Amino acid sequence: MSYRTYNIIIKINEESEKEDLKNRLTENFKFYNIREFFTPFRGIVCQANNKFKEYSFEQFPDQFFRNQDEVEDYYSESENHAVEFSKKNGDLEVVYVEVDCFGGRCASNGFVIQNGVKTKNEDVFHSAHMKLLHAIDPQYDSWHFYPFTRTFFTDKGGINGEILNFTFLAVLMAFNMEVEHNPDFEFNAAENEMQILLKDKFEIYLMNLGRERIKVLGRLFDNRAETINEVKNLLNEALQGLEYYIEIDNFENGEKDSVSSISREKFQSVARVSYRAHIFNEIKIDFSPDIKEPVKNATTKKEGFFGKIFKNIFGK
Repeated sequence: MSYRTYNIIIKINEESEKEDLKNRLTENFKFYNIREFFTPFRGIVCQANNKFKEYSFEQFPDQFFRNQDEVEDYYSESENHAVEFSKKNGDLEVVYVEVDCFGGRCASNGFVIQNGVKTKNEDVFHSAHMKLLHAIDPQYDSWHFYPFTRTFFTDKGGINGEILNFTFLAVLMAFNMEVEHNPDFEFNAAENEMQILLKDKFEIYLMNLGRERIKVLGRLFDNRAETINEVKNLLNEALQGLEYYIEIDNFENGEKDSVSSISREKFQSVARVSYRAHIFNEIKIDFSPDIKEPVKNATTKKEGFFGKIFKNIFGK
């Protein structure tokens, strides 16, 4: 399933700017989602997605649209809206990014604009957004960006990390051992993916990228300290003796926590490399005959599992 988003991103340099920036975006981008983010830099994202075009014109307040064509045109013109916004707000450096994810592959394109003049432009590429965001924050160097995930505007927090130099199957078995006797957990697994869900608290998703690199992502439905500690304890117990770095971010106040056995510098050097440059389901993993047995309590039917994972966790 393709998921396309249209994003206007502005960096917050001072706390005093925040409310003014939100008000300007709200005034100019009616019926877009707007939310502050804190990592990897502090800013505001104003976003629409391709599903918005399907909303009935009658659902919008104040009879804003007269027919369905106007709804379609309004969101299809997001790029032009960004240009007009820049012309009216010449003091702001604005990044416009379109992100399109399909079949596990993600691509982006867009531009940096100020006072209606495009200062940087990037054509469609799997890491174009990195160059655009780097233009407004020179420290930005991660391929993963929370505001581009499908559930960013409803999640209380996010999980992002890497496990290195270990096989996916061994990690899968380690997590299964940690949760198999706890009925509160739901554990699902396929050849290259696994999901650990604790209802109303958190969800962790791991995918095998090959070459003994495993990407860790997830969501917080509850960002209380006790829930974050549950996440940390589960990760530390399951990953004992391995190389890993996993961050846990609170979307509401910007607080950051982590569990790790490697340096953040090593994590960053890995994290800046795209893990979604290719269609994920094309990744081929060689399993020897003695490890092809299904894991206890694991779901091995991929149809439905992949759909659920990509629908619930990702916009990329």
